[in-house]
Amino acid sequence: MDEIWPRLSALGLNAVLAPVYWEMIEPEEGRFDFSLVDALLKRARAHDQRLVLLWFGSWKNSMSSYAPAWAKRDAARFPRAETKDGTRQEILSPFSEANLDADRKALVALMTHLAEVDAKHRTVVMVQVENEIGMIPEARDHSPRAGSARQRLLRLRRARRDRIQSALDRIH
Repeated sequence: MDEIWPRLSALGLNAVLAPVYWEMIEPEEGRFDFSLVDALLKRARAHDQRLVLLWFGSWKNSMSSYAPAWAKRDAARFPRAETKDGTRQEILSPFSEANLDADRKALVALMTHLAEVDAKHRTVVMVQVENEIGMIPEARDHSPRAGSARQRLLRLRRARRDRIQSALDRIH
């Protein structure tokens, strides 16, 4: 990418959108390596560019391609989304507390690192958290855990609708 930086400035650009993958910063659980992030910061500063970082944690383009191998290998701890017929997909379930906690720890570690190394320079102007988290070929996770969460949501929505209707009936 070294040859690209001067061309960005020549085009009059002042910011670069760059991905940061969960697997890139946490190759082993609990061990973070920010060397590639730091190199990106250094190059951006050297060319007077700002960075918009795009965090690819658990999902990207409907897959869990950028989750670390240690999470992808442990389907018991990090369950997969399921299709309607119960087929497990290579997509981490959004209803897994373990997945949420692990992804959150990695994102917090990244943000903490950025605060420590970039507070003075302010090279990073924005971090977009997750991107394109939909699922293909199914539109959602159909696992039992997802089904339970969906039923709870539907009950809450019906109760809210009933309360609103009751209030409207009292008004009229």
